[in-house]
Amino acid sequence: MALKKCVECNSLMSDKAPICINCGYPIALSQLSSDQAHGMADQQPGKPDSTGRLRELAIYGTFVSVLFLVGISISGL
Repeated sequence: MALKKCVECNSLMSDKAPICINCGYPIALSQLSSDQAHGMADQQPGKPDSTGRLRELAIYGTFVSVLFLVGISISGL
């Protein structure tokens, strides 16, 4: 595992990480070559791409975190 800097926030992170753990910047998108980026447009309509799945997971994680924090603040812990 090698470390590299995030292009968005300059924090160190693994070169294998799909997103920056500090700011959430999608590193996988920034590493795509233009040929690969054009290939993503040719995907089948019903088949999700990996960046769409990452976005869904990030939204879900944020939603669960907010619900957790609201639950803690309501319970008075």
